[in-house]
Amino acid sequence: MTTRAQVAVAPPHSETVEIHDIELRDPQPYEVLVRILTTGVCHSQLSMMAAPDRGALLLGHEASAVVVETGSRVSHVRAGDEVLITWLPRSVDDRQPGGVELAVPGLGAASTHNTFTWATHALVDERYVVPTPDGVSADVGSVLGCAVITGAGAVVNTADVLAGETVSVWGLGGVGLCAVAAARESGARIIVAVDVAEEKLALARRFGATHVVDSRVDDPVAVIRSLTEGEFGEAGVDHAIDCVALTQTLSGALASVRPGVRGVRQGGDLTIVGIPHGELTLDPMEFVGREKQMFGSLGGSSLPERDIPRFAEWHLSGRMHLDALISDRFALRDANVAVQALRAGEIRGRAVLEIE
Repeated sequence: MTTRAQVAVAPPHSETVEIHDIELRDPQPYEVLVRILTTGVCHSQLSMMAAPDRGALLLGHEASAVVVETGSRVSHVRAGDEVLITWLPRSVDDRQPGGVELAVPGLGAASTHNTFTWATHALVDERYVVPTPDGVSADVGSVLGCAVITGAGAVVNTADVLAGETVSVWGLGGVGLCAVAAARESGARIIVAVDVAEEKLALARRFGATHVVDSRVDDPVAVIRSLTEGEFGEAGVDHAIDCVALTQTLSGALASVRPGVRGVRQGGDLTIVGIPHGELTLDPMEFVGREKQMFGSLGGSSLPERDIPRFAEWHLSGRMHLDALISDRFALRDANVAVQALRAGEIRGRAVLEIE
């Protein structure tokens, strides 16, 4: 028996979204058919839509949902369960999850290499499905699968921030705000949040920033160095988290990291969380002469089955204000409005689509 769904599709050579009525087949052995409740609007969707020479795209990769039907090989969830959809495999094993391809009237095949969630219903490989932790609402659950695990995971998994250390976070969208919250939860004594939007800077204080810098007004590197002088005179943070990954922010973030003290300790580190575009030029002497380090963080180096319950507990105990993270809400039919607002930098925290 097929399921009729409304699905958002980005046609080839277009950065707008169309809503199509599509018949979804029954789930295959490792698939789960879900009814979407709320889904996040992530900046990475803009990057996917802007990619040259792509085919028709299925969009969305974090959501809260209810299981409608499961394939014969699915055992960790069943029909009626509330679940979260994420874009990272929930755990490590030998089976690599697959994507989905759907036939769209007038467009041919539309596909995704992992999940799609901008829809009333979706077929998802079971590796991208995690049971919803008790007490987590549908709207909060919809951002746990990407924004939260990416931002908070970059701090606790990739950078491994420790109590008493210092952190700068560059870019205060949903991911950056979660990085700020995780730095506070990790016990960082100085957390400097950098952005160009006053509303985001104000929200960063609520999430735990000890200092905020409007980079249109002040030099973030100078401010950070004035706040962080070590016992050997070196100034800079132990960890910089760049959630934007533009050349300008990466250069500034790296410059904000403290240099090493030869023979005593290495320099601090820069973690790249945002998606870089094009070539990147950095001063190699930052790494050789000053012994700084740089890491990449894919999805916060997270395992959703391990990290989603941990970050959900932070929220439920009042240590991470995920209700405040969700700043803008749209209906599925208004997906283009949400996309345009995100592209224009008008989303204060994280936007979601509420599915009727």
